[in-house]
Amino acid sequence: MPVFEYTALTPKGKRCKGVIDADSMQMARNRLRDQNLYPTLMQEVRSRAHEKKRLLNTLGSKRLRPKDVSLITRQLATLTGAGFPLVSALGSVIAQTRSTPVRRALSRIKDSVEGGAGFADALAAEAGSFSPIYVNMVRSGESSGTLELVLERLADLLENQEALKSKIQSALAYPVIMALFGGLVLFALMTFIVPGLVAIFADMQQELPMPTRILLHISGFLKATWWILLPAMAALPFGFRMARASIRFGTRIDAVLLRLPIAGNLTTKLAVSRCCRTLASLLANGVPILTALGIVENVVGNKVLAATISKAVKAVERGEGLASSLAAGSGFPDMALQMIQIGERSGNLEAMLEKVADIYQNESQNMVTALTSMLEPVVILIMGISVGLIVLAICLPIFEMNQLIR
Repeated sequence: MPVFEYTALTPKGKRCKGVIDADSMQMARNRLRDQNLYPTLMQEVRSRAHEKKRLLNTLGSKRLRPKDVSLITRQLATLTGAGFPLVSALGSVIAQTRSTPVRRALSRIKDSVEGGAGFADALAAEAGSFSPIYVNMVRSGESSGTLELVLERLADLLENQEALKSKIQSALAYPVIMALFGGLVLFALMTFIVPGLVAIFADMQQELPMPTRILLHISGFLKATWWILLPAMAALPFGFRMARASIRFGTRIDAVLLRLPIAGNLTTKLAVSRCCRTLASLLANGVPILTALGIVENVVGNKVLAATISKAVKAVERGEGLASSLAAGSGFPDMALQMIQIGERSGNLEAMLEKVADIYQNESQNMVTALTSMLEPVVILIMGISVGLIVLAICLPIFEMNQLIR
């Protein structure tokens, strides 16, 4: 049976400490109240074996996918909105799900809630499966008694994010795959096939044309270093992620991304849309603006914009407006700042932030659609030109030999 340490107040207001055993924290609190003690602090006394077991369970637990979190939130929002108590709603979702990681995570959350823990605290203990915005919105819903409304808004927010992510991924899938396989085909052609074709020109006494010599040098380099280049190319995305995650290089990389002609504009619109929608959801659920900005700083996804928001937090804390605070930094478009300023003056900041998010999300989707329609012919054109240059470099010496024979 679990043992709990407690600090409590007696009916005369004196503070006392002790230990008590009970099946759960809530039962321990009830037993103390039966003894006319009012607990102010309580925590479970865990043995080393229990801590080791809990650590192994945490390391063995899988982080839930965003798609799973979105589905869970929608189901909980529907059930709690229909009048189900939270524990019953969690039990119903556990019974319906077929995913073992989801079932285990929800079972741990349900056990924590039944043991007297808050729903937000139980979610925060799930090894990063639930984001800070999720946990803080749930906490504000618990404190205000509007958990079902908060879950409904969270479900809408997560589904919106998943829909945008799915559209971008589906739009980019075909050109990216085509470019990847085209690059691999050209790499194999230059590394393994071209050297055999041009070997017949190596013993020629006459000087080879410039395109053929360039082709021979490139082919020789790839043939000698392909076993290094292939792992390096495969590790490049991981190295880019690690560099971007670091504080030293991440800010520089994000600053370069924002300055790129087309990709920079798209990156800015996606980040501003995510920022404004998240901030609107937090403010609409009663989260203080300073806390909300601190959460948004961690989810905006760009270190330049995060630095701007960090400076804005200090300015807002001094009493300055949100729009003017954000304008003092860099990264936020003028139109977004003007709309935020109008929302502040009209007292309808949450609705204006939602409009800003909708505008930039729609523009981002239109840009992705236009870019993908352009990428497909560009990839085909590049592959065609590359193959044509290779064929030309191989055929030029043959044409010269034919002229010498005549």
